[in-house]
Amino acid sequence: MSPSDLPLHCLLDIFPLHVCDVLCFSPTRCFLIENYLTGKWSLTKALSYTRGGVTSTFSGAAVFERTEYNGRMLLLYEEQGQLAIGSAEYPAHRRLLWDCTCEPTKVYFFDSQHLGGVDAVVTRATFFHAVHFNEEGEPVQFHHPCIDDMYTGRLRFQSPERFDIHWRVSGPRKLGLVDYTYERSLQCNANGA
Repeated sequence: MSPSDLPLHCLLDIFPLHVCDVLCFSPTRCFLIENYLTGKWSLTKALSYTRGGVTSTFSGAAVFERTEYNGRMLLLYEEQGQLAIGSAEYPAHRRLLWDCTCEPTKVYFFDSQHLGGVDAVVTRATFFHAVHFNEEGEPVQFHHPCIDDMYTGRLRFQSPERFDIHWRVSGPRKLGLVDYTYERSLQCNANGA
């Protein structure tokens, strides 16, 4: 068996991260997405609207943490940071749930005003979007309807230490772009510890 035949989590345990740069940084299946995302990330967002919405920036941290629920391994996503609108800054917090137990990977919203454990997240979660892959193993666009507006997103894996999510918002209420950039935190290893 060659290193390229091993799942990502095995490679990250065996090889230093720079070797994985060459071998396998683009996960193409649900369990690979789970292993890739797990851990701590720095997060920046740029929100730019020409209609509706609020042009702003976000800077903070995000954590994808494995959590078990009814025998399924899920990723609980939590981001915290500062939202800057002009010269004013506000604390911002968001939680999502990533279900990587099946294909496609499914992502769910969670109303962060009602914080709680995994039971609260799962029971209050609302479907957000799914992550599908094409034949070449690249993530394809995903969509999220929001009232009369449509959010069209794309996940791009840049390296073992970086990925982006780009959203284009269009509709009668909003028109804009939202760009997320995640960089693996230097405060953790490749296994998220």
